[in-house]
Amino acid sequence: MNDTIPPPMPAAPAPAPAPAAAPAAPGSLSELLKTPDRYSLGIVGGGDVGPRVALALAAAAAGFALYFFAAGFFAGWRVALLDAAKGAGVALFAFALCLPSLYVFSCVSGATLRAGQIVAAGAACLATAGMLLAALAPVLWLFAVSSSSAAFVTALAVLLAVPAVWLAVRPAIGLQTAGGVRSTAGLRLWLAVLAVVALQTVTLLRPMLAAPEKPAEGEAATAEAAAPSAPEKMFFLEHFVRTLDSSPARR
Repeated sequence: MNDTIPPPMPAAPAPAPAPAAAPAAPGSLSELLKTPDRYSLGIVGGGDVGPRVALALAAAAAGFALYFFAAGFFAGWRVALLDAAKGAGVALFAFALCLPSLYVFSCVSGATLRAGQIVAAGAACLATAGMLLAALAPVLWLFAVSSSSAAFVTALAVLLAVPAVWLAVRPAIGLQTAGGVRSTAGLRLWLAVLAVVALQTVTLLRPMLAAPEKPAEGEAATAEAAAPSAPEKMFFLEHFVRTLDSSPARR
């Protein structure tokens, strides 16, 4: 009788784990568009938010510039280039003016974030709006180059911007999901204030659909000697109505 104990069988190798999908880079624009909850979680998680703010503001400025560039083709490519610079200025200037209200409205919403994190959240909302405007720019360009009505192009530009402003609240909703704020009501109100400030800034920088007016040849000497006159003060709704009525005022 053989009492030899057979050697143990070798253990089967453990199956290799399935490779996980590579996540988007932290704070990337793709992450902001596809998974704003995850983007906002990165803001709440702490760390340096400076790169997020810089990237978001650059995306916002580029998106606004492209949208205004498309509208400016109504009056030719020279006006389009000028409008592109104005568009970037509208985004950054309006955001800078609304920074104090962003902080206050975020605190009213129950934010437990640092000031830098609040700025990063606001910049994310602005970047979302800018990227949506950039996506709509080709549609606006088509009507700008094929229409002879400044009133129609103006109305279309405002109409196309509505969904961009509406969806810009997505990072704020993600911030609530991540626990950064208790409610999005304050941030929604801030976005409304930001939209109004942006519209008034557009009015301040008019004309948008025409080249700046130049003095007539006979008035050149008088215009050079005289001090430059300030543009007419106007509320943005009045400016919008005048444009729709084809008023001779600057558009």
